[in-house]
Amino acid sequence: MLTILLTVAGLVAVARGAVRIATAGRADDSAAFPNETRAEVRTRGVQWLVVGSILLVFGLIMVPALLSPDQLSRM
Repeated sequence: MLTILLTVAGLVAVARGAVRIATAGRADDSAAFPNETRAEVRTRGVQWLVVGSILLVFGLIMVPALLSPDQLSRM
């Protein structure tokens, strides 16, 4: 269950970061984030990508590696 939650949270965070970076790249779309500059939007997007990547690593690699074989068979 923890693996699934971490993986889904990681995918959502990566998607959110990718959308922020893509939105910051378009010069004519300043209405999406009116209180932030393009650099701030891009920086926040990179932060979301990093957090999402860390969650994905923990969800897909670290949590299953820390579980015993008995716990893995119950998943």
